[in-house]
Amino acid sequence: MLITRRKLDINEARLISHEIRNTGNIIYYSPRELTRFKQCFVAEDTEGLAGCFVVTEGGDFIDLKILIVLETRRGLGVGEKLFVAALERYQNTKKIIYLTTRNPVVVKMALTRGFSKIKLTKLPLSAIVYELVWSFNLKRLIVLSEKNKRFPELPPFEYYAYSKK
Repeated sequence: MLITRRKLDINEARLISHEIRNTGNIIYYSPRELTRFKQCFVAEDTEGLAGCFVVTEGGDFIDLKILIVLETRRGLGVGEKLFVAALERYQNTKKIIYLTTRNPVVVKMALTRGFSKIKLTKLPLSAIVYELVWSFNLKRLIVLSEKNKRFPELPPFEYYAYSKK
């Protein structure tokens, strides 16, 4: 398994966007949006793309934004390798590192690696504004409503922040 830090190309972004549409744990990203992210940890194996972890860096925060593993590669440790690679890259920063998720697998990975559940209001103001601007997108609100109906068993999205040791 090779993990590199780079941008997604349009074909990879289409594949990731398709996977996102089929999970209740991530709201919505178009292929075009995905190609704009500058910091993606990309996992590849002998069959090609296995998953990615998209990261957004702000002035005083790092948002571990999207952790997605292709359905055919789940259960092989790909997500964990991506999570570890991203955390190792940023764990010594002075910025607050956080993620938003409702995926129980990601919650478990985060809690066992020094993250704790927080309220949105505990994030730096710039991160709060970033989250609100990102959230109040009509397409995302529609998709969130649809996914909440399609996946009623899923808990609400929650915030987790990394506690430096």
